[in-house]
Amino acid sequence: MTKIRISELKPNPFKKEINKGKLDESRLEILKESIEHNTLPEIFTVRKKGDAYELTSGHHRIEALKRYKGKDHEVMINVVDFDDEQMLIDMVRENITQRNIEFKDTEDSVMLAKKYLTERLRKGTLHRAEHTRQDQDIGAREIAKFLSKNGKTISHSQIAKYINISEGLNPKVHSIVTKGNQGHTDSGKIGLELANKLAMVADKSDQNGLLKALKEANKEGISQEKLVQELTKFKAAPEEIKKDIVSGNIKISEMDDAIFEKKVSENNEKNKDSQVVFYPNFQSRVLDFKQEVSKLEYQVLDFKKIFGSPRFKSGYPKLGKKEKLFVDDTIVKIKARIKKCYDTVSDFEKTMKMVESTKQIETK
Repeated sequence: MTKIRISELKPNPFKKEINKGKLDESRLEILKESIEHNTLPEIFTVRKKGDAYELTSGHHRIEALKRYKGKDHEVMINVVDFDDEQMLIDMVRENITQRNIEFKDTEDSVMLAKKYLTERLRKGTLHRAEHTRQDQDIGAREIAKFLSKNGKTISHSQIAKYINISEGLNPKVHSIVTKGNQGHTDSGKIGLELANKLAMVADKSDQNGLLKALKEANKEGISQEKLVQELTKFKAAPEEIKKDIVSGNIKISEMDDAIFEKKVSENNEKNKDSQVVFYPNFQSRVLDFKQEVSKLEYQVLDFKKIFGSPRFKSGYPKLGKKEKLFVDDTIVKIKARIKKCYDTVSDFEKTMKMVESTKQIETK
């Protein structure tokens, strides 16, 4: 190892392909704090190409050191004999495996690897597995294998998500995707799982309308996990139901009911000369509903244990104004939602009684 001034180091030649070579300012601020506490490693892996020393990775670290300690500050370097392919792999692998890397950096890294392999395939220099057709597009498994040459495993399923999002989303929706599994955030972003599913189930022309439907469902308190499930159902839904959801005529949370109503309508039309057809799978739907009610009962019992515990009774008065407001507001909202469900079921009961009463009058 040897020491070298920061000003003598050049970026990885592929760095310009990642977010147009831009660095993340928030990460630089975090690294500055590490420098202040003397916890930032000052050892870098480089290759020598001609008279230049090129970083394999660590561009944010070197920029933070440059800003805080100056371009003449000396750092330790470990010189390796890397070709261009190894330079690409090392940088891309670091971007993909680090949790604090922004979505754009990770996406660009995956697509850079795909672009590189596609170019090799075009030139005829890529050796492919025997079972892979030579005219087949570069896929997630092939990219994962390419990036794992030195033994570090990278999930092909994660790579597939980034490819789906990059190639399957329209520009407007793509611009609000963020890394992680969260759903909609206060800033209007959507998480990786939701973005991936949206790219898989909807045409680009329909994605804006579908995204609006998802945002409305999110405001109703529907979790990202549930929204991903709804998107799976959306893919299999009848085309006219899809159009109504995209146009805003049907809420995505009401999709199941809309599909069943369509089935009932079709069945009644088909059997209009024989008998009125009741809801299909009605018994199984009632059983499913009873199971969900049972879950609610268990959850209420859990709440009872919490609110009845000595710890809660002693801790609640000590909460700050904001914390108390959050707890109180949460309870009020939960109570209102349960009451709304109860009132709806009561309305069903009244409707059935009214229908039965009308039937008896007509019989007389």
